[in-house]
Amino acid sequence: MTKKDFALSYLKNGISVFPTHGKKPLVAWEKYSKEKPTEQEVIDWWTKWPDADIAGSTGVVSGLVVIDVDGGEVPKLTPTAISETSPGHYQYFFKHPGFPIQNSAKVIASNVDVRGDGGFVVLPPSRHFNKETGKQDFTYKWSLPPKEAGFTDLPQELLEKVKTKKSFDSENIEQEDVDE
Repeated sequence: MTKKDFALSYLKNGISVFPTHGKKPLVAWEKYSKEKPTEQEVIDWWTKWPDADIAGSTGVVSGLVVIDVDGGEVPKLTPTAISETSPGHYQYFFKHPGFPIQNSAKVIASNVDVRGDGGFVVLPPSRHFNKETGKQDFTYKWSLPPKEAGFTDLPQELLEKVKTKKSFDSENIEQEDVDE
């Protein structure tokens, strides 16, 4: 499968996708944190950039919240779809609960970030680039693919830590650092 095929498959499965180079968007991505691109936009992007990596918007637009664990101890999480972003670094994909979830860092643990409304994550089979060398050092892969695990509910104890009480206004939610 080509990256275009993967991007179209993600879109057909409800994920708002857009092209990146590593973690750097190749298009003005903020629009796609609120609405999904058309199939033709996805085809056009990956025709223009066939090797582009794939980002997926998190939050209500895609129905996802992602817990990003950057090495170290992994909080106890229920089985759900999991991608490996580099050795020892994982993203856990959960169903969006239907109320605002802000992007946050270190709310759950010092090595854990949350990607909710107004955020994005890079998806398999995208490339991971070494921060020091700028060279590709890993290819994102599914450790537990969505077809096998699905997207489960966010555990209640984590939900309490990450939910926000204010009403969702995507214009006021900023994308935080998406470093791993």
